Amino acid sequence: MIKANLIFNDAVVSNEALNRQTDLLMSALEQAGMTDTDVIAIYLPNCPSLIEAIAASMVYGNNYCPINYRLTPVEVSYLLRDSEAKVIVTSNEGYEKIKAVVPNEMSVILADQERGQITRAHTYYKLDHSEAVARTAAASPRSRYLGTHMPYTSGTTGKPKGIVRAKKQLNDISTKPGLIAGALGIEDTGVALMPAPLHHSATNSYVQQALLYGSTLILMDRFDSEQVLQLIEKYGVTTAYLVPTMYKRMLDLPRETKAQYDLSSLQFVASTGSACPAAVKRQMIEWVGPVIHESYASSEMGLVTLISAAESMKKPGSAGKPLGHAQIRIRANGTWAQAGQSGLIYARQPAYADFTYKNNHDARQSMECDGLLTVGDIGYLDDEGYLYVTDRQSDMVISGGANIYPAEIEQLIHQRQDIEDTAVFGIPDDEFGESLICLLQMKAGRTLDKDEFVQFLRAHLAGYKIPKKIGLIDKLPREETGKLFKKKLQHSLADKAVTYL
Repeated sequence: MIKANLIFNDAVVSNEALNRQTDLLMSALEQAGMTDTDVIAIYLPNCPSLIEAIAASMVYGNNYCPINYRLTPVEVSYLLRDSEAKVIVTSNEGYEKIKAVVPNEMSVILADQERGQITRAHTYYKLDHSEAVARTAAASPRSRYLGTHMPYTSGTTGKPKGIVRAKKQLNDISTKPGLIAGALGIEDTGVALMPAPLHHSATNSYVQQALLYGSTLILMDRFDSEQVLQLIEKYGVTTAYLVPTMYKRMLDLPRETKAQYDLSSLQFVASTGSACPAAVKRQMIEWVGPVIHESYASSEMGLVTLISAAESMKKPGSAGKPLGHAQIRIRANGTWAQAGQSGLIYARQPAYADFTYKNNHDARQSMECDGLLTVGDIGYLDDEGYLYVTDRQSDMVISGGANIYPAEIEQLIHQRQDIEDTAVFGIPDDEFGESLICLLQMKAGRTLDKDEFVQFLRAHLAGYKIPKKIGLIDKLPREETGKLFKKKLQHSLADKAVTYL
């Protein structure tokens, strides 16, 4: 079932070796008493063992919960218990980090090659690499279902919620790349590059499609701007998954560094996560060519829209048109809106199986209206059916009775060459209810003249949209996908991490 080869740190894992390791992991799952209705937790950094664990979960028919390797033990404990995982696949190192919070009833599978002895109260399994076990594992019966990921939301509006999606039967899985693979640039003869962590829904979808349909998957242990360019040239990468924060770091490379790499093999770049500022996308297209494709997507709904580079130049700021048979409608003031009218984005993508939230069914029901779902994003459709995402409902600021969408202000600030990143959000205000604060992360070696910056804003924005406070911060707290944790910024205001101008 797994068709791809794997490259990690220039070491090649052939398709045969990858499938063999996947079989051995499935043998360990069987020993642990797993059935295809149980949940597997995976706690590994980007490495071959992580890909093998994902592949084993898919083939064994299990939903798996990929856990961010950077989380604290307390955060991991919540995910392990809420997901009700029966087994955790990790490494010796990973286990040592979290052993105090692994439930006693949970079995542990050590997926790495190390043979070090570790003391624990848990039942654990190591991979048996003998030929007899390999033959038996390869001949073992498979599930009728294809396992998939059970990601957790980022927790920006409360505790993270596990997304449980119905599994597809193997008979329903095409042997050729389909709609979703095509929307990610995955081809059966292509070389796919993944530089991002795999605890996100989007990165898991990309890797799953690459494993099922791709020729070669290149996994990076972490994102590095120049190494991305090196890998594209060295291996003839045809498709890559990149997000706007990565674009910015790549664009910041010295001109002579960018010029020395041949990127002509690159045919498709898939971008999800946070919306890409129009100015950044334009610079990327001018550099690497018309290969940048952006989607409006969420962990709950999957890929809803797609827009090509050529369309982006004609429709700057748009997230594209509905992908396949997806439906999109805008709801404002309790009714369905007309073209050009802003409101909550409701959508459904039938290419994905429906979902519910783990241990929180009411939350799923509260998102639905007339068969469509919303995740709280605000936007509008133009008269040609192109979607524009303007903000999140939870980020909207009401100041003096006026609705202000911070994303509009942030998009404007991203046009400046002296600013690396920005966040605009509301803070309590005795007079106006809320007022705007703007935090700026400057590029290395750059300084800011407040008066000039305010004049710049006033030239483009109405007066009520000008932030009341402007501050500098060393680094804004973004996820690897580019999502900004504005709640964490409230703590930054309190602990003096901000220098006000």
